[in-house]
Amino acid sequence: MPRCVGPSQALHEFPVFCAKALAGIGAPPDTVADRSIPISLKRRTRDEKIERFRQRDRARTVEGPALRERLAEWAKAHEEELAESWPDLPEELSDREQDAAEPLLAIADLAAGPWPNGARAALTQVVKGSAGGNDDSLRLRLLSDTRRAFAQAGFPQRMRSADLVTALCGLEDGPWAEGLDKPLNQTKMAFLLKDYGVDPKQIRFSSAAGDTGKGYHLEPLQDAWARYLPEPDDEIEPKQEREVSPAEASSSAGDSWDVSSCFSSSSPERKGASAQVLVGAAR
Repeated sequence: MPRCVGPSQALHEFPVFCAKALAGIGAPPDTVADRSIPISLKRRTRDEKIERFRQRDRARTVEGPALRERLAEWAKAHEEELAESWPDLPEELSDREQDAAEPLLAIADLAAGPWPNGARAALTQVVKGSAGGNDDSLRLRLLSDTRRAFAQAGFPQRMRSADLVTALCGLEDGPWAEGLDKPLNQTKMAFLLKDYGVDPKQIRFSSAAGDTGKGYHLEPLQDAWARYLPEPDDEIEPKQEREVSPAEASSSAGDSWDVSSCFSSSSPERKGASAQVLVGAAR
């Protein structure tokens, strides 16, 4: 790491890398998590038997020190090869996830055999699986769930803030209705989304008098989804919608956007999605 040193502020490179293992209960801060390789642990059940390990056992065991010495000798012998290595990085990982995975994949490639493919598969599963399990950050989870809410509604060009909150609270696996200290509201939603360049606007939803209110346009959300979220599943891929002409808007002036109207009760798949939204609204 470069640092300016002394009265002349000369630039010096300092070797500061040190591998660390941090343990804790719950999800770590976002700034730590997205620079780490997370390993989620579960409390063992009463039926799961393990060998007990006590701190003072470290002084009596020989496996640990011997293994550490072997690893240190191997790393020293292959230092130049590892420094010059440019391993292929899984595209499923984000930039920071790739940074954390790169030295491990360089080691795996040098070890050869089953390690290159196995390491890439394991890293992808651990990193992406843990991200889903820990909900990432609350902001990222909200951004992801707005995509789901817009998908359920057929990706309208605009959506009322109140309707979006209702749709989010209707997601059965989401934290927005009961998982937080308080249910999600429009103010909290706007606060969490603003870092992605997504802000509620005063929108006219039809030509009917007074049919205006706070809401979200689809375009800035699509930009945020593309920049910060993984590729969507096929079933939630945004559809290209044409602009509605003034004449068409005028003909439907009395219609206002409603979450439940976007689903057909004749379709089993749609009926399930509608039920989720209605339950959220009932709460």
